[in-house]
Formats: sequence, structure tokens, C-alpha cells
Amino acid sequence: PPRSARVEAKRALWRFVASGDPDEALRVFDDIHARYPDTPEPYNYRGELYLYLGDPATARAQFQRALSLYRQSRWAFIGLGGAAVIEGDYEEALRVLAEGVARAGGEGPTTYVYRGEALRCLGRVDEARRDLTHSVTTAPGRVGAWVNLALLEHDAGDAGACARALEGLRR
Repeated sequence: PPRSARVEAKRALWRFVASGDPDEALRVFDDIHARYPDTPEPYNYRGELYLYLGDPATARAQFQRALSLYRQSRWAFIGLGGAAVIEGDYEEALRVLAEGVARAGGEGPTTYVYRGEALRCLGRVDEARRDLTHSVTTAPGRVGAWVNLALLEHDAGDAGACARALEGLRR
């Protein structure tokens, strides 16, 4: 099949997930960027790698680069929201996620996870539950959404709902 920057970048990210070796993935990303310098997707996936590594500042730079190439890059806004969540700036996360929804024309699946976590951390329980429940219903493999839903229900004192969320996580 024909090669594309998006497919190659996704494979580079999953290479890291499989190997745990960021240097190997970064070498692959360097090659992809050299061959597709004006394509935003590889910067989004590289930014995601830095989110996995717990380096929100470097991740943010990658997402900003993607946005400089394409201002409606949904994943770049989601990634910037994720970086803000990692840094504990939940209001900023909500702001940038809302901007992304407006510019890109709707939520991406991961929007619900990051927005739900930010809302949970701000104590906006009903809104957080709505986003996190949507996420686990539409994408049951989203581990972060299950974890946040369990934490929300635990903090709300609903042991049964917490147990159900943990069971969803276990599955």
C-alpha cells in the first residue's frame, strides 16, 4: 500500500509503545519529518509520545508545530489540552479543548477523556461524569477514562459506581 506520513507516524508511536524505547521512535520520527516536512500529523504523534513520557513542555511544542501547519488540527488541540491536564492547569485544558472543538468542528474521541479529567479535578462532577461516561461507552478501551470515572465515583462516595468503573477497567 502507498505510504503516508500519518500511517508512518502512528507506527513510530506504536513502536515506542511496544518497545519502550523512545530513542528508536524519535529516530523514526526524525526520518518522517525529513520526508514530510509540511505535514502536521507526524508532529501530533510525536507530541503524543512526549505526553506518554510525561514531558508536556516538549509535547506542547510538537502540537504547536502541527497547528502552524494546519490550524484546524483536532489532535493538536487535544494534545495541548492533555499537556495542560498533566501540568494541573485544568482551566487552560478546558479553554484549549473548547478552542479545538470550535476550530475543528467537533470533539475528537480523546477530547472527552481530557475534558472529563479536567472537569473532575475542578469538582464539576456532573459534567465530568457525562464526558467520562460518553468516553467509556463509545470507546471502552480508553483506560484513562475508566480510571478517571472510578476516581470520580470514589470521590463522590458511590462505592457501587466506583466498583462498576473498576470492573470496566479490568475488562
